[in-house]
Amino acid sequence: MLDQIVVIYCIFDEVSKTLNIKDDVQCKMSSAEVMTFAILSANLYGSDYRKTRLVALAHRYFPKILSHSQLVRRIHQIPQRVWYTLFLALQVVLRNKDRQLFIVDSFPVKT
Repeated sequence: MLDQIVVIYCIFDEVSKTLNIKDDVQCKMSSAEVMTFAILSANLYGSDYRKTRLVALAHRYFPKILSHSQLVRRIHQIPQRVWYTLFLALQVVLRNKDRQLFIVDSFPVKT
């Protein structure tokens, strides 16, 4: 499941950069993280944001996670055109279901 989250986040982050989506410097979660949270919630927990939030907190999927009401507001602030673009990007990436290899460009991070 963590692999899916990482792949979805990477796709969303790249699409956000391509669409030039800028987050406020005070935001705890980036737009890509919020969108990843929403997709994770829809796929695994029937869009139950409270349950998804508890699981994400327990497994530390996101470095900082918003409260339930803040998450709902941020999810609804994302323009519809961005959601359409993200779904198209996911469709292109996931079109070939036989392909099990994803390449993630990463670098070591000090913890």
